[in-house]
Amino acid sequence: MSMNNTIKILLSIFFVSLCLTPSQSLAESILTRINKVNEKDTVELYFSFTKTPGYRTNIREKRVDLILENTSLKPKFEFFEPDDKIVKILSLDKNNKTILSFFFRYPPQQFNVVPNEKEQKMTVNILLGNPYSTALPDFSAKLEGLTLLKRTTKDYSNPLIASPYAADWKSFFRIYESKVTISLPIQITVLPFPAIALLPPDKEKNKKLLSQEIYKLAEQNLWVDAQALLLRSIAREKDPEVKKKLALTYGDTLLREGKFSDAYKQFYLLAEEYSEEEISVFAKYLLALLRAKFQDPYIADYELRNLESFMSPANPLTPYFLITQIETALATGQLERMQKLLDRDDIPYPGQTILIRELRQADYWYATGDLIKAYVGYQLLNKHEILLDKTFSLNGYCDTLYQQKQFPDAALYYNTLANHIKDKQLLGIINYRRHMAELHFKPELEMADYFARIENTYPGTEAGFRGALKKTDIKYLNLKNWAPQALLYYKALAEKSVTRATREEASFKEALVFSLHDDKIKSIDLLMDFLRNFRKGELYETGQALLIELLPQVIKEYVKKGMYMEALVIAKQNRKLFLKNWVDIGLLAEMAQSYQALGIYNEASKLYLYLINISSEDQKEKYYLPLISAAYDHGDYKIVEDYSDQYSYHYPNGTHKNDILLLRIKSLMIEEDYQGAITLLPQPIPDSVDFSLVAASLYFHEDNYAKVIETLEQPIEVTGSQRSRSDFLLAESLYQQGAYNKAEKLYATIPVSSIHHDQSLYRLAELSKDRGDNEASLKIYEELVETGSSPLWIKMAQKELEFAKVTQ
Repeated sequence: MSMNNTIKILLSIFFVSLCLTPSQSLAESILTRINKVNEKDTVELYFSFTKTPGYRTNIREKRVDLILENTSLKPKFEFFEPDDKIVKILSLDKNNKTILSFFFRYPPQQFNVVPNEKEQKMTVNILLGNPYSTALPDFSAKLEGLTLLKRTTKDYSNPLIASPYAADWKSFFRIYESKVTISLPIQITVLPFPAIALLPPDKEKNKKLLSQEIYKLAEQNLWVDAQALLLRSIAREKDPEVKKKLALTYGDTLLREGKFSDAYKQFYLLAEEYSEEEISVFAKYLLALLRAKFQDPYIADYELRNLESFMSPANPLTPYFLITQIETALATGQLERMQKLLDRDDIPYPGQTILIRELRQADYWYATGDLIKAYVGYQLLNKHEILLDKTFSLNGYCDTLYQQKQFPDAALYYNTLANHIKDKQLLGIINYRRHMAELHFKPELEMADYFARIENTYPGTEAGFRGALKKTDIKYLNLKNWAPQALLYYKALAEKSVTRATREEASFKEALVFSLHDDKIKSIDLLMDFLRNFRKGELYETGQALLIELLPQVIKEYVKKGMYMEALVIAKQNRKLFLKNWVDIGLLAEMAQSYQALGIYNEASKLYLYLINISSEDQKEKYYLPLISAAYDHGDYKIVEDYSDQYSYHYPNGTHKNDILLLRIKSLMIEEDYQGAITLLPQPIPDSVDFSLVAASLYFHEDNYAKVIETLEQPIEVTGSQRSRSDFLLAESLYQQGAYNKAEKLYATIPVSSIHHDQSLYRLAELSKDRGDNEASLKIYEELVETGSSPLWIKMAQKELEFAKVTQ
């Protein structure tokens, strides 16, 4: 070795040593980067080295020291920002070691280091602590690593899972019946005529005070004629005791005729005039009975309570008094009091009163919703006229028959009930209910005419609109191609119905028909209006169920059609369904795709990160590539780096390994970290056009033309702009390697649209000049000056032309 060479080697060693810090000059490994990824209960740290070092840890409650042997930090090393999990990071170089101290909010439950010498990396998995793990360390240790399990059972809070219609939505038109409420007044029971037959001390003997003619008129309810006879009898009567009994009977006939004012005066005067006598109690009771029957059951209830002290078990009036109290309790909704009165067993019930008590017991069960007991109670009385005369009870019996699916009997008794009713609106709804019972055992299409009759007979009423709805249901189910007409009916009924229930039902059915006939976008628009308008409605959860089923289909349809903004809008309008986990979280990927397509990369990244955090292990992998791709498109190369590390750690042989690695390499190239990018290149290069071009570009940047040629001469199919890029890189590398003939052929293929066209023309001119074909060379230079777009190559061509002029 010559003296000059020895001096050069010594000088180079000297200058290199000057460039290194004391620790670096001795360290075997340099820590180049730490990436951090937060999960819900864990943190993962990814360390990158020039060589994987030895290590040890020292855990001291909230502080953990990671001691890296023979390791130093690269110059200007930057740590990740502290947060609420790792609150502080310190580093210390000491005795050729780097000590990294991590300070946690709570003492970590685990701190596991996993070295990877092959890739020169190290991963630290940290299971974070929490207030419970701090307060109960022993218990925490038993639960170490426990995470929330993915639900494996059905979530019956999800309306779609709970819906009885979800398996066959068309069945809704046949199965669903909105609640029908028929409110009839309670018929207050009056005493047997005459009331004086119960008046002590004579009781039954008092009946003899009335003529047979009066009894005959009473049997025919000819109360006006009976009153005339009574007034004559009162005028002739001399005995004051008999006279006041006749006066009480006169008031009794006024009550039965319904002359409230006259009866009220009569009873009031008798009560005041004979306040110290038994007849006063009778008059007060009949006054309360009058109020209960014709005025106000609340006032009657109050007045009856004031008379309770006079009603001993021995009093013949007491059973009737108790029946009146039971009926006023029912009329005023005092059901608990009603049951207490019914439970009294110290009072004998004579004659019909025992049947009335049993009937009111059945009414109590019906009023409290105990329909099976009510059904049994009514059944025991259905052969007695008393049930058929009490319309409140008869209505209860009809309803319980219907609820017990005794439809023929229900239809029969609804028909009987209708014969008692004169009010047009009540009559309409009773007949509608009768036809609904008949629908269960008569031909369906035949019943459409009956419901049409209801619609036409009771227009503008609840019954009329319900009849129209059911008629439409039947025709839609039974007539071909009737959906357009059904939609018109449902829309009109939703707008015009007089009750909220029928508007709600028609609105939902309109949306459902659109859904069943594949116009799901229109259906979902109507459903969202429906859910806004009927939040407290009976069909709210059914509407939610259909929306939950349609939402994924509509969002996917929007995404497929490229209607990304519409997909995002409808998803955001229904975000509560996602929060409740009622919609498959995989649908969030469609939303993220929409954000990405619209260039809203930050929101796309957030969604993909959310999906990774909440998905089960077997589902996480598929979200990494779109996440990293969105981050790359957004220029957020830190996320690309962090999650590429995480992916390669968790899925070393993952499906998307090469695609993610490619994005990682490209992000390093954009950040001009070419050496780092080359380090990550796999060997051999994957059989992919994108990978081959990226690898060739990196080799080209490093002037490694032989590797460029080796890479691009592989049999890969390249098209479009990638073809021109590939051909140029290969041509330029061949040129630099002296393979001019091959290079020239490739330069000639570079199209005008390529950014490499001008340089290719310049090279072609140079190659022509080198062959001695100056004329061809000058023509190419001239073409470049006239047609080129790159100022650099135009300027160089101009200089060549000027030089040619000077030298000619």
